Amino acid sequence: MLDRLRHPRPAVPLEASLLALVLAAGLVLRLRHNDYGLPYSYVADENTHFTVHAARMFDEGPNPGYFRNPSAFTYLLHGLLRLGALGPLSGVADAPDPYRAFLLDPTPFFVTGRTLAALLCAVAVVAVYAVGRRLWGTREGLVAAAALAFAFLPVAYSRMALTDTGALIGVPIALLGAVRALEGGRLRAFALSGAGAGVAIGFKYTSGSVLLALLVAAIVALRRRPARWRRTLVGLAVGAVVAALVFTLTTPFFFADLGASLDNLANQAEIIAGQQKVGQGAGSGFAYYLDTLGWGFGIAAGVAALAGAVVLLRRDPARAAVVLVFPVFLLVYLSSQARFFARYLLPIYPVLALLCGVALVAAVDLLRVGTRARVAALVLLTLLVVAQPLAADVRTMRLLGREHTLSAARQHLARSYPRGTRVELPQGATRTDRIVSQSWYLDTHGDRRVRRFPEDPQLTANRLKPGHVDRFRRTGFCLVMTTSLDEGRARASGRPEARAYYDRLARESRVVFVADPFEPGAARPPFHYDRSYLYASPAYERPGPLVRMRRLDRCA
Repeated sequence: MLDRLRHPRPAVPLEASLLALVLAAGLVLRLRHNDYGLPYSYVADENTHFTVHAARMFDEGPNPGYFRNPSAFTYLLHGLLRLGALGPLSGVADAPDPYRAFLLDPTPFFVTGRTLAALLCAVAVVAVYAVGRRLWGTREGLVAAAALAFAFLPVAYSRMALTDTGALIGVPIALLGAVRALEGGRLRAFALSGAGAGVAIGFKYTSGSVLLALLVAAIVALRRRPARWRRTLVGLAVGAVVAALVFTLTTPFFFADLGASLDNLANQAEIIAGQQKVGQGAGSGFAYYLDTLGWGFGIAAGVAALAGAVVLLRRDPARAAVVLVFPVFLLVYLSSQARFFARYLLPIYPVLALLCGVALVAAVDLLRVGTRARVAALVLLTLLVVAQPLAADVRTMRLLGREHTLSAARQHLARSYPRGTRVELPQGATRTDRIVSQSWYLDTHGDRRVRRFPEDPQLTANRLKPGHVDRFRRTGFCLVMTTSLDEGRARASGRPEARAYYDRLARESRVVFVADPFEPGAARPPFHYDRSYLYASPAYERPGPLVRMRRLDRCA
């Protein structure tokens, strides 16, 4: 008692203060400058998949009519739009026509969507901390929270109005329930795992493979306690039913509009399994995803996660099997597909963060020093592990506050050319065999809008080839805008006609405008399907691709 009086317990426990610090720093990295590029969204998936459907619900009702992705993010965003809960949206829900307000100025809608993505990731950080604390200890939970909060890929996708960060919440919850089902066998543990899986599926279909953890837990439990086989099988059924119910709550029209849902899923699966992205390259999917972990999660953090897996296997092989089956399966499955994309692997990041916590705490506990020295060593190790992604987070946060190169190009067009000027923008299509063009025209100087030109099928539906330059001249498209992203995809695709197109364009035109995103004197990084869009290279000083506006010779 005397000792307690001399050293009173602090009002706020140290672990709560550290978690709050991690969350606050993570939110600053995600929310600062999250209005970049607006009112234009230059991320194709952000521009077409979620925010537009959430806005359309004001006119078309609660069925999004879109099931290529689950609906949890869309419904949450629509709810925030209705409430006007986040500052930029005050009055939007009360507008006579909110969807028209979105079409006129989508800025507050996208800012709200990006803020929602950041908040969902913050919830995932708390979930990872809570699960790490329950499965191993407070120190493991705090390290795992820091690893997830500062990993570059979760931060980058917390700045876009996309669904991916929401899936990070359900995965650790599903793992906690599966481990508890393995070790105790109570029905509520199976239900907890199913609920976590249902939440994860509600944001990302592929994250539903986390149910494998519950299946492995049930198999091991049957071997350990064969006399309780009925209870185990009932628990497995309960977990599956709860997962289905939670998913139905997040995506209620999936089953109500089952035909459209299955068509959307089949189309998405066919594309991912059979169609490479233009410029993706022909390398191994396994090597591609391992490379993304090096810059998306961090090299030191990745090594620590691997060490954590080894530690777990040595301590408790059964628990290790439950924890590791999901990330191993998802990595193998995604590597077997034709299309690779770094964010497809995001659902395993909470597991990697937990393993990172296990490894660092195990390393510190090997030291024969006092408690304070071990705490200091753990803090130092954690800082070293997150240093690489944290540096990338800070750098990209700062550059997003600068003008987007495509916005600069739009402003140049509006200032320098009369209304009706036609501009040709070559654009890489999603199919392997097509790289098409998009036609734009300058509408008005007043609002500086550059709009899509009514499509000429002969112009837009063909592959890029040198003959397009003659067609541009015939149809009056004397301005041709190129970007390093589209040109990089075209050249990486290996199609000789696409390369010849860019070579001829360079010979038969002069550059009249350039917007360069790179640091002066910096070596320009080669095109990469993920890194080039996320500004992962330190060479970037502002967002956007390298933009060149060219004036065709002998064109009126």
